[in-house]
Amino acid sequence: MPKILAKQEALRVAEAAPKEQEVCGAVPVEALVAVQQAVFAYMKGDPREALCFFEQALQPGTLTPEQRQYVETSLTYLRDPEKFDGVLGVYLMDVDASGAAARADLHNGDVIVRYNQQPVKEPADLSGLIAESKRAPTVPVEVMRAGQRLTIYLPGGTSLSALGTALVVFEAHAL
Repeated sequence: MPKILAKQEALRVAEAAPKEQEVCGAVPVEALVAVQQAVFAYMKGDPREALCFFEQALQPGTLTPEQRQYVETSLTYLRDPEKFDGVLGVYLMDVDASGAAARADLHNGDVIVRYNQQPVKEPADLSGLIAESKRAPTVPVEVMRAGQRLTIYLPGGTSLSALGTALVVFEAHAL
């Protein structure tokens, strides 16, 4: 789904959902609706409200393990963005087991925050940096995994064979 359409859909869903009477109010919402409201809150510039909705999404226990991991990682970012160099990074999901990312020991749930020593704010940044590194024999890739920063080395210019999204603002992109 193109970026504009994804944002418009997130806005539509958040506007149609029951409104909170106050930030972190007592109005319970279904987990996926809470995630959509968190995305909407973040997009309109209110990370505090986004934090509250992500926390609310964890309460009902209706998220899949993959969804829960994304929400928990987004919460980690919202609570301490400096841990991620202040950039959203690219959250990896659906890493192809036979692709370059898996061969380099990248996993679903890893967040790429730097590629070849450049900050990665969103999937488009990462795609551009991969293209620019075609002549490099290897490039360092800094990732956050389970709260720890790791450096993994990939051959320059290599497609990751994975889907990725920016943290907090969910928009899947092939990498």
